Amino acid sequence: MRAVPISQRSRCGEARTVVQLAERSQKLSGAGWEETDAMQKRVLLAEDEPNIATSLQFLLDRAGYVIRVRESGVSALEDARANPPDLLILDVMLPDMDGLEVLKHIRSDAAIADLPILMLTAKGARETQETAIATGADAFITKPFANADVLAVVQRLVSAGRAATT
Repeated sequence: MRAVPISQRSRCGEARTVVQLAERSQKLSGAGWEETDAMQKRVLLAEDEPNIATSLQFLLDRAGYVIRVRESGVSALEDARANPPDLLILDVMLPDMDGLEVLKHIRSDAAIADLPILMLTAKGARETQETAIATGADAFITKPFANADVLAVVQRLVSAGRAATT
């Protein structure tokens, strides 16, 4: 992997590049969240566009979240069932199974039905948003998005859980 010039300072003071964040995510892409601190909130990101996934990963890592990225609807659903996160950020347009179908499966699975879900998509049509909310999405943000808006919704959903959003 080639390093990119974007870097940040973590709370511990060490510099991290976006590539280092991606490598950390790859380490966490195994079976579970074993390497995470019990106090850190875990976010599963289902996004197939690499630039958006990297951007969100950088943003959320900087805010103290542990992020795992899945690039298809099927892999996101399997991961959510096997290793439930504290929040799922779900793109509508995904390979294998679209985000709305993933959302339906999650809401019909008693083990993960209460998982907070933020839908994030370039399909900003009102009909898509209404369908997502009616199907059980807790929030919906259209791309392009403001980082502050994403962080505010993520923080609200993670701290309140699904019970407070429905």
